[in-house]
Amino acid sequence: MIADTGRGFGRSFAVLMVSAFVAIFAALPLGYAAAQDATPVASPEAASALAASGLPEITVTAKETIFSPKVPGAMLEGWYLITLVNDTDAVSSANLVMLPEGQTVGALTSLVSTAFQGEGGELPEWWTSATFAGGNVAAAGETTQTLAYLTPGKWAIFSSNPAAVQSPSVFTILTPEEAEANYGIAPATPTASPVAAGAPAPAGVTAGSTIDVNDTAITPAGAPPAAGEVVAEVTNSGEQVHELILVKTDQQVDDAGAAALATSYAKGEALTGATVVGVLGTLGPGQTAYFATTLEPGTYVFFSSLPDANGGLQSDAGLVLAFSIE
Repeated sequence: MIADTGRGFGRSFAVLMVSAFVAIFAALPLGYAAAQDATPVASPEAASALAASGLPEITVTAKETIFSPKVPGAMLEGWYLITLVNDTDAVSSANLVMLPEGQTVGALTSLVSTAFQGEGGELPEWWTSATFAGGNVAAAGETTQTLAYLTPGKWAIFSSNPAAVQSPSVFTILTPEEAEANYGIAPATPTASPVAAGAPAPAGVTAGSTIDVNDTAITPAGAPPAAGEVVAEVTNSGEQVHELILVKTDQQVDDAGAAALATSYAKGEALTGATVVGVLGTLGPGQTAYFATTLEPGTYVFFSSLPDANGGLQSDAGLVLAFSIE
């Protein structure tokens, strides 16, 4: 949320910028982002195996102080390809959240500026009532892709990384009634509620690995990852909101070293001898999302740097996992 260099000045400047942009977004109609009807296409060098699914795409460009989303016109419930283009010199995290009734992006910004500074912090009651669908993490100048299942309502894109502050941006997923009334789109055949029965698997997407994240562990299933492109399905089976940051390091690390990397990231510090690869933003309990990334030989660390409900950071509670690619 503050630039990695010039932290004191950056923090003060960021607070002013966030306040200004929150005021602007609060005055916009719910469908503001949806009014941007361009249908973006990922550049060939950025496209992942997820792009072959043919799912509608939401492209989010991270600029120094804002997220600039482009969405495919009127959007209904379903799976979306989320492309994050990081046009800054710091790691960007573009998380997807639908706030509960009565909460605003201003409240979200205030929370992030206090509880997401690397030491943990108390989370409000409404945090557990919000819907977190994932999102993306991308290193400076990089592009990443994930899949997220979005349900009707007003969604916000927000940063949880104290190394980069972008004011939240909003877009709307329409109900069938809104789609028919406003766009003449006939209601589709009803499907099972993703909350009650789990979201249907995205058509045309095959995950080569699955990862379970709960409140105390990150647990991959199946064969160990190999070099090359990986498409992974991630499910949060815990009771807290989690993220999944992937870092490549040039040295072997034990559990303590992996946790130290997570703490540095959570504080917005530059990672010595390590590079952020991606991969997945905030994911709520019971939610599933997908990410694609390319792994090269070396040592990697998965972690969640979010505040833990019991105090401190989730990485301190066991949400770290180091592994190597031959």
